[in-house]
Amino acid sequence: NENNYDYIMFEEEQTSYIPTRYLAGLGHKRIACIINTDRFTRLQGYKTAVKEFKLDDDDKLVELVTKTDAISYKDLGYTFMKKILGQSNAPTAVLVTDAESSGGVVEAIKEAGKKVPEDISVISIGDPDLIGNVAPEISAVVSNKTEIGSLAVRRLIEKIKSPTPLEPVKIVVQCRLLERKSVRRING
Repeated sequence: NENNYDYIMFEEEQTSYIPTRYLAGLGHKRIACIINTDRFTRLQGYKTAVKEFKLDDDDKLVELVTKTDAISYKDLGYTFMKKILGQSNAPTAVLVTDAESSGGVVEAIKEAGKKVPEDISVISIGDPDLIGNVAPEISAVVSNKTEIGSLAVRRLIEKIKSPTPLEPVKIVVQCRLLERKSVRRING
């Protein structure tokens, strides 16, 4: 039960709202979203931005992905990006809600004869180091690892110093956009 222990987390809805807002600001109207079902709250942030910025609200742009031990995140990204690319009205950008899937997304785009970001912009959520060696470098929504480490250590010290057990706490940290080379501004 999550109420029995301390934890530090992202504001889940903001992790998908921020990159969708960013892409909208660069002129993207048709933004796909590949989202892991165990990160379902991230879908709400995407949907909020789609509505707020009057983007294409097309269910075909959202791919709900269920991770199993039998398939890697990279393979999931690849499979679902191939499906998205097969649509007659392909997106100009894709939000990948798990960084690990981004490598497969980029591979599928390149295999289809397209380029990132010239043809399709790609942005992910999570640590870009989990993506692996992907070119171009993927823009991402990230956390401040130093802040998270500091908060965790501070909380541990509080628990050690306390003469009585402390109630568990939930600490929500802000995320930020790390702009790299996988996103471009489009006209219109």
